[in-house]
Amino acid sequence: MLSRPLTYLAVPYTGQEEFSFKMSCAIAARLMDDGELIFSPISHSHPIHHYMVDFAHDHEFWMEYNIGMMERCQKMYILTLSGWDKSPGVKFETKWFWAENRPVYLLSVDVDNGKIYKRRYYQGSNKKILTEQMTIFDKQGLTK
Repeated sequence: MLSRPLTYLAVPYTGQEEFSFKMSCAIAARLMDDGELIFSPISHSHPIHHYMVDFAHDHEFWMEYNIGMMERCQKMYILTLSGWDKSPGVKFETKWFWAENRPVYLLSVDVDNGKIYKRRYYQGSNKKILTEQMTIFDKQGLTK
């Protein structure tokens, strides 16, 4: 039994695959450094799909995989990279977590000061309440 909640890290992917992969890994690493238990579907799947023969680009396979992982997570973070609010994958994941009455948070990175801001994201409204602030990297670390 997990003593801490397992968190699903959603990130827009299509059209910015390599950037999303690097950001997913960087954000997941920092959150894990802060003691959080993170499942990052992009960090865990992006490198694996290059070695798959049958299901590398099979949407149904990855949807089933991600739902199986979402079922194990108690909350979700969305990294608000460009296009996060239009991403079909992020939209699906968000609706799933809301349907399961599991909290959803938006993570935004301030590239000027290297901080991550976490805000609760509520279904059916634009109400976003600042709930926590975390430092992820210094300015130099974010720009590498």
